[in-house]
Amino acid sequence: MTFAAPLALVALAALPLLWWLLRVTPPSPRRETFPAIRLLLGLNPTEETPARTPWWLLFAAHRGRRPGDRRPGPAGVGQQRFDGGGGPVLLVIDNGWAAAAEWPRRIQMANTVLDRAARAGRSVALLATAPGETGAAPKVTAPMPVADIRALLGALRPEAWPSNRAAAVPRDWAVPGTSVVYIADGLMDGSDFSAFATALSAIGKVTEICCATSGVKLLLPPETEADRMVVRLARASADKPEAAAVLAQGGDGRTLARADIPFAAGGTSGTATLTLPLELRNRIGQLVLDGPPSAGSVVLLDERWRRRPVGLLTTDLTSADAPLTGALFYPRRALAPFAELRDGDMPTLLRGEISVLLMPTAS
Repeated sequence: MTFAAPLALVALAALPLLWWLLRVTPPSPRRETFPAIRLLLGLNPTEETPARTPWWLLFAAHRGRRPGDRRPGPAGVGQQRFDGGGGPVLLVIDNGWAAAAEWPRRIQMANTVLDRAARAGRSVALLATAPGETGAAPKVTAPMPVADIRALLGALRPEAWPSNRAAAVPRDWAVPGTSVVYIADGLMDGSDFSAFATALSAIGKVTEICCATSGVKLLLPPETEADRMVVRLARASADKPEAAAVLAQGGDGRTLARADIPFAAGGTSGTATLTLPLELRNRIGQLVLDGPPSAGSVVLLDERWRRRPVGLLTTDLTSADAPLTGALFYPRRALAPFAELRDGDMPTLLRGEISVLLMPTAS
């Protein structure tokens, strides 16, 4: 017999090896249902519920605080239980510029009042003492469920102007059993505060919640002098000495200088000086109190607080400044309070930054 490929017979020697590899290959796994529930049948619970409550646990639960008990509020905030009747709760909030420093804390206290009113099943009316953005006088809402008041409270924001307590008094409030909760900003400025307090007392029993006034500061317009700028700052509380920082920022928001203003114990106002080159001082666009932002912590500066350099061109300074008759006598007296005057000849004045070049002539 003749084979077409005799060398293929050599592969027959590999058949025993192939048969051995097939024998050592493991068989396919068998499928078994895992009895997970059977493993849990014999387990015993580690915790057991007692048949009766121990006496010491009942005693501790009886001595615990109830929802209507007085509880301490956040740091720096007083809180009292409001009562006085079963009518609605009138929630009055100062939302002027002085309330911006601690606004989240005031909202937290207002939500605590709403929680207690909800547990007592009482409706709530809301009154913000600052006028609105359109200038409309503050107006109290009608008593409504706590859920509706929460939506109005979440949209309330501190305004950039003072509270108008005289216009915020609800004149026609005649709901018996009303309890008044007043979240104040700590400022009792103006002659209308006593009348405002009297009007709230006539509505019902007043519970005042007042945040700390140490953070209420008002940045006043500065005073400009020939070689410096005087920064002025006022504070509401004079209990202890402290210090504040005022940043002089340019039109692009970069800080150009910093002034530290100290407050002595018992003092409500402080000053600091900014001594800068004239070119740098004229770039100041605003003064910002370092701390929580509010409308009382920013002063915008315009041309009234800048001193522009004015060049006085003259060749004979002695005769030009002669009293009453000199060519520069009256211009110098008129411009000195508002500008920096520079004397010299034409080449000297043009080498510097001059806003106006004045060339007087003899009459």
